[in-house]
Amino acid sequence: MLPLLTTRFVENVCYDNHHFGIAVRDAETRPDLVRNTCRNNLLSGILLFYFAEALLLENQCYDNAQWGLVLTPDCKPSPSFGLLITSNTLEQNPRGALFETGDPLREIG
Repeated sequence: MLPLLTTRFVENVCYDNHHFGIAVRDAETRPDLVRNTCRNNLLSGILLFYFAEALLLENQCYDNAQWGLVLTPDCKPSPSFGLLITSNTLEQNPRGALFETGDPLREIG
């Protein structure tokens, strides 16, 4: 079994991307996302999917076309789902701060 990989993404600015500012996927990933800014992305600021785990603290996701943060039910964010809004700034997006869905790539086509 391979060890889980941990990577830190700190104070990045991700903007005007075709889909998401930051996308985390797969069970083998466990990044720390800290103080990143994701704005003006075509879909959402941050995406967690396909069993990904991530630490999300003090990120700012705003002015994205959909949500601040999107994740699938199988993901394991830290802090927990209910505390993500208080540990990150996600509110200023047209569809809202946070969304959990089984098909986050549906609108890509």
